Amino acid sequence: MQHYRFDDRQDLAGDDWPTTQDLFERNGDDCDGIDLIAYNLMLDLGFPEDQIYRAVIRRDRDGEFHMVTLWFDQPDDPWVIDTTGAMTMKMRRISELPGWTPAVLFNASAHYTVRRLETLRITRSR
Repeated sequence: MQHYRFDDRQDLAGDDWPTTQDLFERNGDDCDGIDLIAYNLMLDLGFPEDQIYRAVIRRDRDGEFHMVTLWFDQPDDPWVIDTTGAMTMKMRRISELPGWTPAVLFNASAHYTVRRLETLRITRSR
């Protein structure tokens, strides 16, 4: 059996993110479906919901996207849980994986779009 399956459509706009039920009925999916297993398992094991996020990550060299789970046990440098091994074959901090840029982070209660710090301009009013 082949549980990892590429999407028919390779554009983000047409990417169909499965539910857990879809994943079991199809007996597999691409990274966004397989990642759902890690995300749900961590929550079921009692990891705090405000520390566990799904993340769409962009590979800088070619602009391809990948989905992983991030565990923010520290606010500045989360662990990457990559169920397919496209980014890493073992748990690493995101700072240890140059060439990958988070684009979107979300969980059941929050959604964030990520921007690079060097592009932000912070001004202080007097």
